Amino acid sequence: MKNTFPEFARKTAEEHRKIWDNSLVIFDTSVLLSLYYYSPETRKSIIEMMKRLKSRLWMPYQVGKEFYMGRVNIIQKLETLPNNIIKGFDNLLNNAPKNSVFYRILSSMSDKLQKDIEKETKHSQQSINDDKILDTLESIYNGRVGQPMTQDECAAIDKEYKDNIANKICCPGFKDSKKENNAAGDFYIWKQMLEKAKETNKNVFFVTEDTKEDWWWKNGNKLIGPRPELKQEFIKATNGLFFQMYTLQKFISINSKYEKQPVNNKVEEEIKLNKDVLTKEFWDAHTLEMIDEIPSIDIKRHFNELEHTINPCIDKIYSDNYIAKKLMAALKDIKPIENLGSYPLAEIFAQEHKTKK
Repeated sequence: MKNTFPEFARKTAEEHRKIWDNSLVIFDTSVLLSLYYYSPETRKSIIEMMKRLKSRLWMPYQVGKEFYMGRVNIIQKLETLPNNIIKGFDNLLNNAPKNSVFYRILSSMSDKLQKDIEKETKHSQQSINDDKILDTLESIYNGRVGQPMTQDECAAIDKEYKDNIANKICCPGFKDSKKENNAAGDFYIWKQMLEKAKETNKNVFFVTEDTKEDWWWKNGNKLIGPRPELKQEFIKATNGLFFQMYTLQKFISINSKYEKQPVNNKVEEEIKLNKDVLTKEFWDAHTLEMIDEIPSIDIKRHFNELEHTINPCIDKIYSDNYIAKKLMAALKDIKPIENLGSYPLAEIFAQEHKTKK
């Protein structure tokens, strides 16, 4: 069966070690841009790992192009985000009844929150013309970036991508097909990785924070690995080489195992928080369900104020902004009570509800 279905074949620990030792490590645009969102400590840890892997790193031309274009938007958004969060918090505070528990809890956090955000902004923020992250990545990837494709090569890739979309064949970029710009970006990355693997006769470990189904084989929300058809295509195109995908958190764990580098628990926690917490789905699941159980129009008004001021600031920067987490960290200091769930605002609403009784 293994010979017939090599895309599903499991590897022994010894086989996997050999694959690891003869592999390229390719970080996706999503991972490189995420460096702007992390704390200085976490960012330093990730960059140090990249430096240790330098001899095995390679960047597809498409990743580099997307990174250069994306960093400007991120830096500009990060410049305005701290003030937006503070304004949103103050707006929420100013609209809460002054004699309420809700007001007293939030007002006690206001000064600390503002100081924390200002402190982190000072240490974390980059500028477009003075960007230490860019300087570091340009140094690490010097001589390790793919060349631009020819006009004919681009035309062929564009045609294959459009044919896949028209025939509903799932491929990298399939989920982006309705985008106005760069819809085929992931497909270019995939094709460039294939060519590099063939050219160097190297296995590929692809590290990405993009968890869409056009890259991943999923069981529910669990990521199993690359889509089997991608592994199959890779095996055929490279005469039997190995392709594997990891999220950044998982890759750090794998790298620690093979390179004998200790894992910093705080770094792992921050990366996990970036992925799992500051998403609209998380917000909705932990607040809407809870608020519906509390029959108070006033409380719902406060919740809506929060939703319409602070939450959009987080949404605008996608789902993983480190500075925005300062707000969440402050709210998490309030422990949930009365079995209202684990969301940090639970105690605020619960105490307010008691007061109304």
